[in-house]
Amino acid sequence: MVEEPRVTGGASASHVVLAGPRAVGKTTIGKLLASTCDLPFVDLDDRSLGRFPETTVKQVWEAHGESAWREAETASLKAVLGESRSVIALGGGVPTIPAARDLLDGAAAMVFWLQADSSMLAARLSAGDDDRPSLTGRSPADEIAEICRQRESDYQAIADHVIDAGQRDAAMIAQSIKSMLFTNQR
Repeated sequence: MVEEPRVTGGASASHVVLAGPRAVGKTTIGKLLASTCDLPFVDLDDRSLGRFPETTVKQVWEAHGESAWREAETASLKAVLGESRSVIALGGGVPTIPAARDLLDGAAAMVFWLQADSSMLAARLSAGDDDRPSLTGRSPADEIAEICRQRESDYQAIADHVIDAGQRDAAMIAQSIKSMLFTNQR
C-alpha cells in the first residue's frame, strides 16, 4: 500500500530517508535504492556506532545506556543531513527522539515509512542473529508488535509516504520508491 505524501518533497528533497521498525528491510532496500539512484547509502546505526569504542549496539546500550545511544543517533542524523544527497536508513527508534523528528522536519528530505506485519517482523527477528538490544526485557521477536504500536504515531509524524514492505521483495520496493521520487520531482 502506498499512501499520498504528508508534504511534497519534490525537487527540493535532497535526502531519501527510510524509517520503520527493526527487520522491515531499511538497510537492504536502502542499499538497492542508493545503487539504482547512484547515491551514497548511509546506515545511521553504523554512523552512530562509530561514535563509541564498543563494536555492537547491544554493547553500547550495556556500557552507556539507551539515552547515550539516542544522543549519538541524533548527532549522527544531524551530521548526515548536512552532507550531500544520500539514501539514509534510520535506526528503528530514531523517530521516537523529539530532536531527531525536528531535524527531519526541517531537512530537505523525503521520508518513507516502511511497514510490515508484526508477525513477519517477529519471524525475521527470530531467524536473524543480530545485535539488537531488548527494549522491553523480552526478546526482540517477542516485543516487536508492542514496539510497533508504541511508535506508530512517531513514524506517522515524519512520514511523507507509507510503503507496505511486507509482501514484495526489496528490489520491487526500491523501484517503487525510485519511481515515486522521480514522479514527485516533476
